[in-house]
Amino acid sequence: MKKYVFISIMMLFMMNVILGQDLRSSQVPEKIRHEFKQAFPKAKDVSWEKKGDLYVVEFEIGFWNNDRKAWYDRQAKRVGYKEDIPKKELPEPVKNAINKNYKYYWTKDVEKHISRDRVTYEVELKSFTKEWKVIFDGGGEELSKVSD
Repeated sequence: MKKYVFISIMMLFMMNVILGQDLRSSQVPEKIRHEFKQAFPKAKDVSWEKKGDLYVVEFEIGFWNNDRKAWYDRQAKRVGYKEDIPKKELPEPVKNAINKNYKYYWTKDVEKHISRDRVTYEVELKSFTKEWKVIFDGGGEELSKVSD
């Protein structure tokens, strides 16, 4: 029994090392912290992590604790960004595509993703029997769909 507990603990430790390392703010290069503070001066509940060559920061902004995440490379360039948004902030073409193709679904969650210069929207749609994660571009084109 002790052997299995030890193996389980070691596997969890290895998963943490492989998937990412939590960092204290002081462990993040100053240039990256500076760029983050310039871009998001009102950020709160900030937590840093290193995944591969990227520094990932999770944080919240605003009264409703809007969850956000940003990815920075070693040169302190923001290479990705994700934030929760309300359905009303979806572009009209995306709303129209949802209304047309997912008529009997309701919107559960919406995230806006920015990777380099590309903006996409991940929308969780749910009916009484099915749930989908659908990614749209700003023009309402469906880029991918995964069943939950």
